[in-house]
Amino acid sequence: MKLFSEKMSPTGTINLDAIQKLFTITELDDISVFVRETAQNSWDARKDKNSKLDIDLDYKVGKISPDLQKSFDKTFFAAATVEIKDKIQRYTREGETYLIVQDKGTVGLAGPTLATEKGIKNNYVAFLLNIGQEHNDASAGGAFGFGKSVFFRASTPKTILIYTRTRNAEEKLESRFIGVTLHKTPGDTTQTGRHWWCEPGVANGQTIPRPIIGSEADKLGELLGIKAYTSDETGTSIAVIGPEFDNLKRIGQNHPDSKQLAECIAEAANFWYWPRMEGGGAQDGKLRCKVWHENSQVIPFDYAETAPFKAYKDCLAVIQKAVAAGGNSGLTNNPFQQFHEIKYQYKRVGYLCLTKYLREDRQPFKSRIVDPDSGAVMSHPLGTILWKTVNEEATNRHVALVRSPGQVIQYLRLPECSDNMMEYAAVFFLHPEGANGGELLQYFTKSEPAAHDRWESNNNAGPVANTLSKIKELVRDFARPESLGASSSASGLGNVSSSLASLWSSGEGSGGIRVKRGGGGGGGGATSKIKVKPGKLFAIEGVNYVSIQFSAPDLEGWSATVKATVKSVLYGGGNDDIDEDEEGSPRLIGWFEQEPSTGTLKMISSQALSTSPAFTIEQAYEGKPLYALFLAPSKYWAEFNILTTNG
Repeated sequence: MKLFSEKMSPTGTINLDAIQKLFTITELDDISVFVRETAQNSWDARKDKNSKLDIDLDYKVGKISPDLQKSFDKTFFAAATVEIKDKIQRYTREGETYLIVQDKGTVGLAGPTLATEKGIKNNYVAFLLNIGQEHNDASAGGAFGFGKSVFFRASTPKTILIYTRTRNAEEKLESRFIGVTLHKTPGDTTQTGRHWWCEPGVANGQTIPRPIIGSEADKLGELLGIKAYTSDETGTSIAVIGPEFDNLKRIGQNHPDSKQLAECIAEAANFWYWPRMEGGGAQDGKLRCKVWHENSQVIPFDYAETAPFKAYKDCLAVIQKAVAAGGNSGLTNNPFQQFHEIKYQYKRVGYLCLTKYLREDRQPFKSRIVDPDSGAVMSHPLGTILWKTVNEEATNRHVALVRSPGQVIQYLRLPECSDNMMEYAAVFFLHPEGANGGELLQYFTKSEPAAHDRWESNNNAGPVANTLSKIKELVRDFARPESLGASSSASGLGNVSSSLASLWSSGEGSGGIRVKRGGGGGGGGATSKIKVKPGKLFAIEGVNYVSIQFSAPDLEGWSATVKATVKSVLYGGGNDDIDEDEEGSPRLIGWFEQEPSTGTLKMISSQALSTSPAFTIEQAYEGKPLYALFLAPSKYWAEFNILTTNG
């Protein structure tokens, strides 16, 4: 391969460093930025954007072999200048890490190879020649054309190699191979800093960079370790030389551990692209994403079964039904979910689904990178959702904002549940209705910065501000229903819960259980209130249990009988009530005079005052704390009630 260095134009050139810095103006970590942008690039390049076809996206992390080092030295970079060779060579040695991003089912880098030519597709020119072009498709992921810069940002020597199988300007299948290095010599005003590894050609009397095509391109791809595309298969593979990410570099890993890098990439793909892996809100095709370390697939976790993502997935499933049905506010009658159609000026903007559930422990995500010297957890945009820190429990209190490409634009952090044992997940899917839906969509795409990591509104009017305001209001009412001004008896706090929205009080209070004094036929008629404290969630032998403390401070010579009832449904499955006697389902374990939080279940159960659903509070327990213990498996939504009976 030959080296072609772009000469400076008399009219100047764009500042490449400035483009890369656009992606530093974000709260996202750089592995998240890389995965979000590369996945988005592939999804935007799918063959038929109106079809429901799936595409494949693979990330392959490996170590440079002796044969690959030889290919770098003798084939790919043999024509390097001394200065560029010094820059690249350190990262092309045996044992160094390299990264390949490969997609299939996309159009590849299609179309003409000259910026002055036009074709049906212009992906090649857009990716390799033009910088910062805004594209007109509002439903596409990017609106700035800077997404390709993440490849160079991830490469320490700012060098990538591209192999693509596509259709040329004549719509004939063609393999192409080309490389790019960004390197600016200080003080040099003759070159732009863009260098191509290519087969230079001539057009209009000027020397230009041309890709190597045909079987020679296939051979170069195979040297790089990429299996050639077959038959009419099309797609693009990009090798990042010397991958380096701040997530790893900041803890002293200047040469990143290749397996840890693969694991972090795999997690980031699930963190941000699970909606598209599920087919998106409109079920218009899936992103089949796999991550490999050497020849072994890395499967970090099953988001469909892992907290907190399974709750988001359940919300998306409700929205998918709504989209398929054309909108239906009655799609969920689950007491632990809400569904809303968000409108702006009487037109639908999108759908919002919310779900609430008991807090769950998090698995040890690999992206939780710890500084070996200080022991501090490195910053991560999802850190407060995914892992416990010194100052804060992992808590899901977010809305996943999603639009048509299927990635999560942002996990919008909102007020937490009033009950500190609860957390919630919500999904808002931007899905405008009508012929002018694309016009409405433009407001949101244009509100996104280059990293596409949030929707910004500079005023309090317009569809973006209006939609975000409605989402925040609905979530606040869902998470903190007492803010609606309901009385304790109406909200159900006294009988611990009449719905999950008020499952447990967030602080000590009177509650609304009314104890009848007089017994029998009800003589006397005066009442006393039972004190109820917040429930406590804990694990016994790996299973979740809930302990609820209550007391009768003023029986005045009478006894009171309370009864425990349980209502539950499977987490994420149907709305049918679960039989309380079903093995492993939520149920009362017993009544206790000591908090039942330590020991085995057998040992704790032996200390129960009673295991009957009904329990009589005798004079001996007046003013003393009592406890009801419930089994609360995480695969169920459960509603626990402590009700008084006459007598």
